[in-house]
Amino acid sequence: MQAESMEFSNNGYSQLVISDAAATCMMETVGHSKIGKIYIKQDTIRQLFGNEELTFTTSSIGQMLPLFEERIGGDKPLELKIGFEDPQVMFGDYDTDLVFTFNLKYKFFIDLPQDSLPEGMRKELFYDDVRMVLAANIESDDDVFYMNFQSLKLDTSKETTMKKVPIRNSLDLTENEYREYLSTFGFSLNYLKKYLNDVVFRNGVKFPFNAEELYTSLEFAKGQMHVLIDVNEKAAVFFEEELWDENKQKEITE
Repeated sequence: MQAESMEFSNNGYSQLVISDAAATCMMETVGHSKIGKIYIKQDTIRQLFGNEELTFTTSSIGQMLPLFEERIGGDKPLELKIGFEDPQVMFGDYDTDLVFTFNLKYKFFIDLPQDSLPEGMRKELFYDDVRMVLAANIESDDDVFYMNFQSLKLDTSKETTMKKVPIRNSLDLTENEYREYLSTFGFSLNYLKKYLNDVVFRNGVKFPFNAEELYTSLEFAKGQMHVLIDVNEKAAVFFEEELWDENKQKEITE
């Protein structure tokens, strides 16, 4: 990917400018790391949401993805492994702060020991790779950023719409059944988008720091994101108290 020319925002603040290309490279690195892998099963969602009554079974996801309950029965524990590849980040395009496209790679497993399964059933139920589009607007205030998803959907390009079968599946899906599954999957993404907006990001996400002496905000322009840092007059005292090496200070005063 080619390096891009960038411009600073004319607002007088210290700032870090991140281009589309730089952000794409960052996400490429994340996708190949452990950070870019998500593992979902009953134990992990209970820990995540602090609710011991949550389940992740063929029945609990049956309204959104009925395929698994129809094929292997109700209340079967599931495990889902998620990753992504080939990301592309775009800032300030299509009247949106952020557009993020990527290949979603995911596998559904039945979360039971292999020797407890009926003869001929494999633990891996389904493995697929689909192109996704995420679009969001982002605001920030007092070192907290608020993300509102405008779109979370399957890419409607020919590559996706012409797919006939998943990469692997042990459910013996026909072409029509797979097309029906993709349609249902698309509707479930609408539910997920609403859940992310109304629950997960409702109260915003804090920056990894919250120093009163540094006020951080975000701005977007075509092809670039500006991380603006307003340094107030007490910042020098803050850095001296937090970072100043006591031994070095002794050397200077002696």
